[in-house]
Amino acid sequence: REGWQTPIGRTRITRKTRDPSWTPPDSIREEYAKKGVELPKVVKPGPDNPLGRFALRLGLPGYLIHGTDKPYGVGMRVSHGCIRLYPEDIEKLFQQVPIGTPVRIIEQPYKAGWLDGVLYLEAHPLLEESAKDPDTAFNLTPVVKVITAARGEIQMEPDWEKLQRVAREQRGIPVPVGKVDTKKGPETVSPDLW
Repeated sequence: REGWQTPIGRTRITRKTRDPSWTPPDSIREEYAKKGVELPKVVKPGPDNPLGRFALRLGLPGYLIHGTDKPYGVGMRVSHGCIRLYPEDIEKLFQQVPIGTPVRIIEQPYKAGWLDGVLYLEAHPLLEESAKDPDTAFNLTPVVKVITAARGEIQMEPDWEKLQRVAREQRGIPVPVGKVDTKKGPETVSPDLW
């Protein structure tokens, strides 16, 4: 949410909580009060708890990776800086990661990688508050950099028109933007840049 950015950087998981209760900070309670909504001091575990059934506390004070009671909002900038996951995804992650697991929070709007000889580009909206209009804020340089890094020594030419369209649409879905010419390069390259 604007004004409530997730901090970028490295941290660790410091605590795991199943069926967490939520203690809204005063700043959030005040924000809701201005809208005429009174939040309780503590929201107990249950179907109306915004943290969902699982929470991973980070070493960054006040920040969690957690589930949600409103899965339709996952991926939207509507939280106060926490990282929300779909209920089924946080449950799997909760079971897989121990306390002390390193966490790296990045802002990487463009990703490129290979699968079965096909080059994919994934583009997400920029998070900077100044990038509200994709047409005025659009800069192709970061896209070219990730494509160039993904290509490496592989002899292929991406579909630049399609690549630009994917970068502008920013749908967050990997889209094929090129293929290896099997006469010039390998058929399969590992997806090490995802």
